[in-house]
Amino acid sequence: MKTALLKALRTVRNKDAWSFRQAVFRDLASRKPAVRAAVGAHRALGASRASTLLVSTYGLSSYLGVRAPDGGAPVLAVNAYRNEERQLDWLTGLLGEGAIDRIALDPTAALSREGLAALAALLAHPGDLRRALRVIHRFNAEGNFLVSCRVASTLGYYLRLKPLLAAHPARVTLVSSDTNPYAMGLSYAARALGRPTIYVTHGHIPDGPPPLDFDLSILDGPAVLRVYEDMGPTRGAVVYKGAEGDQRPMDTSGLRAAARGGELNVGVFLSLMLDWDTIGPLLRAVRERLNPARLLVRLHPNRIIRPDDYRARLLADELGLEISTGDSVLLADAERCDVVLTGNSSCHLTLLKYGVPTVYSRRLDTVPHDFYRFISERMVIEAAQLDALDPAAVADFYDDPGWAARFAFFDASYGRAQSELDAVVAEAVRALAGF
Repeated sequence: MKTALLKALRTVRNKDAWSFRQAVFRDLASRKPAVRAAVGAHRALGASRASTLLVSTYGLSSYLGVRAPDGGAPVLAVNAYRNEERQLDWLTGLLGEGAIDRIALDPTAALSREGLAALAALLAHPGDLRRALRVIHRFNAEGNFLVSCRVASTLGYYLRLKPLLAAHPARVTLVSSDTNPYAMGLSYAARALGRPTIYVTHGHIPDGPPPLDFDLSILDGPAVLRVYEDMGPTRGAVVYKGAEGDQRPMDTSGLRAAARGGELNVGVFLSLMLDWDTIGPLLRAVRERLNPARLLVRLHPNRIIRPDDYRARLLADELGLEISTGDSVLLADAERCDVVLTGNSSCHLTLLKYGVPTVYSRRLDTVPHDFYRFISERMVIEAAQLDALDPAAVADFYDDPGWAARFAFFDASYGRAQSELDAVVAEAVRALAGF
């Protein structure tokens, strides 16, 4: 197995061995009997070849669950999640229709004519299959089910996407993840074929990412680049796009009015990882302290680890909550709030850019404190106790004349015309892709 591909597999391994990813997976397994059964079987089989075959089925499902695009665009992209898709939509708007072809990840493709042809191609090269199994076995010997499955998935995508890319006229590839298996599979397939790679962020990133190792990286601002530089040398060109969302002046008028005894509309935007046993009492404390005219709770859009009894856990009926399931656009919910309380989330960037003050509370999720350095950089205000929140103090923080410069470190578009950054991004992509 080539050294470059092993580097991709180690990148995935290191990310998924991370305590936060492991915690998310444990929470998922606690809610999904099928996942618990698979983890139990993997543990019982130990570091055996049978165990390797078990996790290799995940790699096979990745290999088969791919649909090739019909077009012949100069850029070939892949994504799995809506936040990544929004970045591809934005770049399509800059570059024009027909500039980006998208590979579809679809489990039902396994039973299609395309999927069966791909399976036949895999079986026709038993040497590649044996080598892939040996590599998966090596990682599987570490005993971590999630890591083993994700490594197998990366190999599956690589083996499928390399011939797909070779047959496609795209000059460059595009991803919006620096660690997910499908993104690594496409990016390293491109490297094997001598084609440039592009990476675009879909939000701020925490400390400890893999090295920034793309030919062109499109980042929100200098703060993201600093996080990567802290991990070592970066490769390729870097341009800034700014944070996602529309820009409006900061509006603290609702907080000022509340400080004078007026009504306050409060949003609580929940993170992926939170303690569902404590969130209801916390919301009760917010209701009692602030007595908001509206208390809007927006659920994280990822439904997989959302409990079925979430309304009861939130004390929704008792507290008169408005519940947003996260299906609506983030800013549509923010529009109805004078202030938003949230935990470690890159949604702070989008909301602040839109002029909605935000407050961080470590009690609103189970993620390590100040995960994104928003507090240490004085970009977001922290409330040690939400039930002691002072609207005037929050307004003073965001009305500070120095705040805009601190925010621009995270969002390079703040205080500038978005069209300026868009033009730089479009030119960089076209230059690399040759169109």
